[in-house]
Amino acid sequence: MKEAINNYPVPKEITVPEIGDGSFMVPEYSKIVVENDGWSSHNDSWSSSMSLLQQSMTAKYAELAKHPPIVIEIENKSDKEINDVNVFTSNNPDLQFKSLMPDMDYLQILESIKVPKIIGRLLFISTSAGQIEQVISVTVTKDDGSKTVHYIIPTIDPYPQQTDRIIDDFEWILNELTEVSIHTILPNSKMTLRLYTMTSFSNVANSRPHYME
Repeated sequence: MKEAINNYPVPKEITVPEIGDGSFMVPEYSKIVVENDGWSSHNDSWSSSMSLLQQSMTAKYAELAKHPPIVIEIENKSDKEINDVNVFTSNNPDLQFKSLMPDMDYLQILESIKVPKIIGRLLFISTSAGQIEQVISVTVTKDDGSKTVHYIIPTIDPYPQQTDRIIDDFEWILNELTEVSIHTILPNSKMTLRLYTMTSFSNVANSRPHYME
């Protein structure tokens, strides 16, 4: 286990149900008890709250594992960068959008989102140099016309186990009005977007730190 900093909780990893390409690791938080500090983990409401949070997180990932993800491959076939690309509405001739789902092509994916879906996880994969560092935004339009924007900005870690992907667990509604935009697609780059659906929002929906980002 990593050493505690200022006696704050330290994450340890547990395996959760397999989703897509393989199992992901979820942080499980446990209290560090310091001798003679007057702070005990027994009968502690903070520990109980974290335990409930962990249970909710595990339930969420089990739910995600039940449904096949929406999988789209995006390729820039040009030698120039392309900005502000909406994955569901772009008609740029230099971009190719392809479904990697066995029973649904890209046009059928566009047709399917006419029925609103809850997205519980976004996984973005690219082995093209620098592409994984580009900002992605999700813009959701509400019934009253107002919009909510969620930005996915990767944190560069010099010691990651996997350098070709980012995971975002923000929960949002995907429908005809939703915009999933890649702010910059680099020249001759290829990437895959995987959207994992849920039947309902989880108990931890957007109310906790994104430990996995």
